[in-house]
Amino acid sequence: NVPTTITGDVTVGTNGSFTLLILTNNALLTNSGIGYLGRNVGANSNTVRLAGANTRWLMSGDLSAGRDGAANQLVVSNSSVVRNNYSYLGYNTTSSNNVAVVSGAGSLWTSELDFYVGFLGMGNQLKVSDSGVVRSSSGYLGFFSTGISSTGLFPSSMLSFNLSSIVLPIASFTG
Repeated sequence: NVPTTITGDVTVGTNGSFTLLILTNNALLTNSGIGYLGRNVGANSNTVRLAGANTRWLMSGDLSAGRDGAANQLVVSNSSVVRNNYSYLGYNTTSSNNVAVVSGAGSLWTSELDFYVGFLGMGNQLKVSDSGVVRSSSGYLGFFSTGISSTGLFPSSMLSFNLSSIVLPIASFTG
C-alpha cells in the first residue's frame, strides 16, 4: 500500500453529516496539522474507522473528534493505531454525544500530550475494550463543568495515563 501524506489538516465532516473515512489493510495516513472529525456546527454523524494490522493515522497536531459537531464516531480496531498531540473528544459546547472506540488487541490511540473526554461538550464517550489501549500523559473526563456528563468505559489496565491518571472535575461528584 502507498502511504498518503497530507500537508496541513485532515477534516472528515466540515459542515455536513454522514461523511465516512475508512482506513484498512496496512493503510498509512499522515498529516502535518490537526485531525478534525465533525469540525463545525452541523457536522454531525461523521465517522473515521481504522481496522486492520498496521493501519495507522499519524498526525503532528491535535485530534479533535467532535470539534463543534455532534454524534461523530472514531473507531480504532483490529490492531490499528492513531497518534497525535492533544486529544479532544467533544471540544466545544455544541459537540455532544461523540464516541471513540478503541477495541481489540494491538489497537492503540496515543495522545502525546493531554487527553480530554468532554472538554466542553456533554455526553461524549470513550470506550476501550478487548485489550485496546489508550495512552496519554494525562487524561481528563469532563474538563469544564459543561462536559461533566461525558464518560469513559474501560478497565483501568487498558489506559496508560503517566502523570495525572484520570482527573475528574469537582463539579462531577455528587453526594
